[in-house]
Amino acid sequence: MDFQDREEKEGVRWSWNLYPQSRLEGTRMVIPLGCLLTPLKEWASVPLLTYEPIRCKTCAAILNPFCEVDYRSKLWVCPFCTARNTFPQHYADISENNLPAELYSQYTTVEYKLGAVAPQFQGQQPMRTLAPPPIFVYVVDVCLPTEGETEALKDALTMSFNLLPENAQVAFITFGTTVQLHEIGNADCSKTWVFRGTKEVTTQQLVEFLSPGKPLNQQPLQQGQPETVPDLPDARRFIGTLSEIGFTLTSLVDDLQPDPWPVPPNHRPLRATGAAVSVAVALL
Repeated sequence: MDFQDREEKEGVRWSWNLYPQSRLEGTRMVIPLGCLLTPLKEWASVPLLTYEPIRCKTCAAILNPFCEVDYRSKLWVCPFCTARNTFPQHYADISENNLPAELYSQYTTVEYKLGAVAPQFQGQQPMRTLAPPPIFVYVVDVCLPTEGETEALKDALTMSFNLLPENAQVAFITFGTTVQLHEIGNADCSKTWVFRGTKEVTTQQLVEFLSPGKPLNQQPLQQGQPETVPDLPDARRFIGTLSEIGFTLTSLVDDLQPDPWPVPPNHRPLRATGAAVSVAVALL
């Protein structure tokens, strides 16, 4: 398999070419399993599916060609958690000769158009759902050695804002030695929350840190129910509509400064990349 051709075709690069087959193999990985995805990449050979994806009831993984499918019982097995899932009713006509696009072996990457209709191969009345606006979380590295790189970064960020749809939801995070989560919902009073760069942040910790003393919107779990995450009160402070916060974002970018933490000679800057990504994931 030519991995470079596949990366060019699908816009995806993994840190490993093989997925660990057991928990023990996972613990022995020197480099963590990670993936780099090119967002909004224009694909010539990747199909656009105009219906909602089918998710695993346990881990929320999406139906894909690597799933084991029982066509007679209308079941599929998740390759990540090995949970057995039933197909929804509109997949009743699925068979080895009548497959949805996401199960074709050549379509290891597909693109879903959310808010569209259900698949058409089943011959039933399609159902249409309303898709939420896209969310873009900017995670910006400010460990820049020269003023020219800082100005180039500002220009690139400002240009990227102009490429987003006006209804897009945007959040802004910067990181160097520490991680800064910026409040963008209040243009009159800017505020930044700072996190240590040596510690990852979970959703539970983020909610407790940003909303001290407020009750969490989390229901007790029933037996067999998958774990959920609590809601973040006042999340609009950190995620706003681009058409409403455009000036605030532009002001944040104009005021960006390189990380002030001193760097010893012959050393690289301390970058809290992992902590910054964990804050972004927890915010989402």
